[in-house]
Amino acid sequence: MWATVQSASHGGCSRATPQRTALPPSSLPLRRCPPFSRGARIDEERPQLVRTRAASRANIRCLSAGSDSPTPSNTEVFEGSDFQEFTPDALQQVLFIESGFGCDQHGQNITKAAVRACRNAIEFNSIPSIRALVPGGYDNMKLVVTLGVPEQYQASLDRDAVMAVFPYGQKQPLKVVTGGLAATSGIAVSALGDVDDTMLIVVAHVVVGY
Repeated sequence: MWATVQSASHGGCSRATPQRTALPPSSLPLRRCPPFSRGARIDEERPQLVRTRAASRANIRCLSAGSDSPTPSNTEVFEGSDFQEFTPDALQQVLFIESGFGCDQHGQNITKAAVRACRNAIEFNSIPSIRALVPGGYDNMKLVVTLGVPEQYQASLDRDAVMAVFPYGQKQPLKVVTGGLAATSGIAVSALGDVDDTMLIVVAHVVVGY
């Protein structure tokens, strides 16, 4: 912080000439940030965090055409805060959630689109601290994978090939819901294996925790 002082100039006329003069530290305003409490607002009285578990442990319902919003099984409600945390049945603690998009423009191969969606979800992430975050490290890390797949192509999905994308962790059974998209690519190319002009899109949702 600086102060402005006046000084004389040429021809007997005076005008203000800004000069930088450091103020003594004692005159500088100080702001102290209160400690941050996870899940709580910083108020005069910090509310106590309260964890509640839903009575029923139903599976997460993912968004799909005509469905309701996702309804998790385990819910952490923080009293006095603006948010809640949701945990799938298979996990005690969620660390992070990844999402990905995969498309097969030619050949109508739904597995190829699903594999691409899963790779897209994880390929831009590097989490070197898994051993510190997860008790037991990579061996105890759990993955919950949900795919949004067009309904008419779900039967031909190779689930083992999809889950092989993930190199480690305890892989929970793959969940497939109606979603994604089957739309026209604008052209059918027989040399690329097309039987029609359909392009397939799959959406991946990956929950990582323990």
